Amino acid sequence: MGNIQRFEDLEIWQKARVLNQNLFRLISDTQLQKDFKLREQINGVQAQ
Repeated sequence: MGNIQRFEDLEIWQKARVLNQNLFRLISDTQLQKDFKLREQINGVQAQ
């Protein structure tokens, strides 16, 4: 394992960023963009 100076250096953090980017790309490029409840859950927004 390399020298960790910042949390951005953690491999798990880097993989989580890639997963996040892929997830949002999937949502914006497919019919999932119309699934508002799923988007709210992913974004951590509570429905009113």
